[in-house]
Amino acid sequence: MDKIVKTDMDEKTAKKEANIPQSIAPEILEKTLKLIRTVGTGNGIKNDQVEITNFNGKTIHSRAQTIITLKPLITKKIIAGRESEGTVVDNEQKLNSAIQKTSELISEDESVAKKITDLILKREDQGFAMKGHKQKFHSLKKGFALHTPCSTCHANGKVTCTNCHATGKVTCTNCHGRRETQCINCSGNGFVQTQQGRINCTKCQGRRQIPCTMCASRGQIACRTCGSQGKMQCHACAATGWMTEIALVEQEGVFMFHVNRAPPQAPEIIEEDLALSIERQGAQMLLRYDLEAVISKTTQEEKALLKPSQIAIGYDVKMPYGELSFTIKGRPYTSKLIGYQGRLVDAPAFLEKTVGKQLTALKRAATAPSTQTYSILEKACSARLIRDIIKMSAEQPAKVAMKMLLKRYPYGIHEKTLKSMIGYTRKSFLDLTRAGRYKGLAAGFALAAIITALYYFFLRSMVIPYIPKTMIAVTIIDIIAFGLGLVSNLSLVQYIGRSDLSKNLRQLLKKQIKIRMTQVRTGKAWIWSIVGNIALFFGISWIALIMGYIGIYPMWLNL
Repeated sequence: MDKIVKTDMDEKTAKKEANIPQSIAPEILEKTLKLIRTVGTGNGIKNDQVEITNFNGKTIHSRAQTIITLKPLITKKIIAGRESEGTVVDNEQKLNSAIQKTSELISEDESVAKKITDLILKREDQGFAMKGHKQKFHSLKKGFALHTPCSTCHANGKVTCTNCHATGKVTCTNCHGRRETQCINCSGNGFVQTQQGRINCTKCQGRRQIPCTMCASRGQIACRTCGSQGKMQCHACAATGWMTEIALVEQEGVFMFHVNRAPPQAPEIIEEDLALSIERQGAQMLLRYDLEAVISKTTQEEKALLKPSQIAIGYDVKMPYGELSFTIKGRPYTSKLIGYQGRLVDAPAFLEKTVGKQLTALKRAATAPSTQTYSILEKACSARLIRDIIKMSAEQPAKVAMKMLLKRYPYGIHEKTLKSMIGYTRKSFLDLTRAGRYKGLAAGFALAAIITALYYFFLRSMVIPYIPKTMIAVTIIDIIAFGLGLVSNLSLVQYIGRSDLSKNLRQLLKKQIKIRMTQVRTGKAWIWSIVGNIALFFGISWIALIMGYIGIYPMWLNL
């Protein structure tokens, strides 16, 4: 950003240059005069009717600081194994001590302050007016590791098997510990049926049971969980027997911005209101070239006020500032002038006086009978301000129109007045579109009647076979047909209303403008549209029912 220039000037040179009195450049007053005349053009103010009569001010010199307070952010986590992420310490006490010392050393280390300062100066705004900002400095991150024996396995890496309870064996799942199973040859009967009659089973010899082949008649089998070892790997420490507590210490900078008000911290006394404005809007003022800020070394007086955990970046600030007196049509006005672009602060609402009749006419147009609205607006449009309000209100939503108007008219009219004028303009649009909206309403009724008739006399019988034969399903498609007619009606109201509004505004403003459909309100036409469409829908459905076009009697016709 070219408004801030890094400098290597020493402290004495900076103080000497700051104390040299400088008057405001004539070019700044010329810019201010041009701004006022631009706002007045087309609003009953000629260029030669605007004159600057006096300026009581100068280029203010001050000192400002961006103060960064370092705040340690400590994150702890426990992981399995002996990890060496960072510096390894012996015990918990040493870990806490290392964390504390790291925070203190970082705050006291001048190289750390230089790293942070260099990082901030790489920003486009070079840290000027970074009030309330927070930033983590990842390059200052420190890590510590503490190794501790695993409390789950007592540093063995293995724990007792939960399946076999350290025996290495479990009950046979085939014989369930009985060592024998039912004979599969005789199905546990002890005999088999042959052609010679019933004989003893030759496999079990009539005992009905045979030895279990899975466990070899032992009643137990090897534990698969631990592989007959009786112990299994400790999942807590990943079988290492150790746990590692990792502590990460990051530094977060909390930014403050301060403007020095008086010596010795500042070259001269500046007004409290001005200092507060720079502190609150310094970044925007820098972008608008209201001020210049040159980086300079922090003075000893400023350093003495800092806490051990704070780092400061100093700026020499210069800004034209003073009270401006000017006349418009011989009427005197005063305002504060600020910045190298000659911007006015708390400028008087001189436009509200020069175009007061037109503003009143715009307000009256919103409440007058619809037959008089156009003629009243025609008189109000003699002022460029009114034409701009009408044009932007028609093309943009209210909030966007407000922003555009404030940008075009930064002086001469209160924001509250502009907001109310946008409201009056939008109300007057209802009168300008009244005829078109009711034409659209009539056309919409005709279109809705066609859609409803087509639905009941043709489309409904084609759709019914493909939906469930229930009253709910039939009612849903009836509602869809009704909604289509209603939407078509309201769309025609807006479309024809927009055409009427576009025609009227083209005649008023002497130019073609693009009006968004969303900017055209339907007014009370939407109520008539709903009532009329309900009547049409009921009427046509009854006719279709009487003529036999409706195969399934609509449930809602019972109402």
